[in-house]
Amino acid sequence: MHVAVAVDAAGRRIGRPLTVGNNASLIVVLLNWIRSIAGDTPVTCAIEDGRGFARRLADGLLLAGREVVWVPTRLAAAHRMLHAAAAAKSDQIDAAAVAHAAVAIPGLDRHRIDVRVRELRVLVDYRTDLIKAPHDGDQPAQGPTARLARPHTGRPGPSQEPGGRDRTGEHRDDQDARPPGAARHDH
Repeated sequence: MHVAVAVDAAGRRIGRPLTVGNNASLIVVLLNWIRSIAGDTPVTCAIEDGRGFARRLADGLLLAGREVVWVPTRLAAAHRMLHAAAAAKSDQIDAAAVAHAAVAIPGLDRHRIDVRVRELRVLVDYRTDLIKAPHDGDQPAQGPTARLARPHTGRPGPSQEPGGRDRTGEHRDDQDARPPGAARHDH
């Protein structure tokens, strides 16, 4: 779950807070909420620096054309103490503290998507889809994709098992199932 609070350049809350689930509709709901408050005015989205937890959110906002900054956790905590009544703590208060910190401190780290990291994420997502996808009567993936789809279990994929088929689909005998570079000894 994510809680969003909007503040203006002076740090005053505008609009109503939004609570949205961490699901497939997250970005669409959040962008519609931002548009209802700011229209087409450029908006900076500030996220508390829990990059592992909020990375999908930050990526989605950035890919939708929004500027995204990371607010360090300690900075958010300091602004919570400055702006909250009696050191209260709630998701809305935390979201407001993050927004206030972003307004007060220019030059916070901007979220970027490294091209290599993005490509790796796409491959990992593809691998996950291959694992989950049903294949021929819900049988595990076979052939060359099995090596990609199989988690790192230490067990060979079907194309690496003795007596299996090689990448070209040709049948291999048990002697061909040796590590690369190992010499073949026929007795």
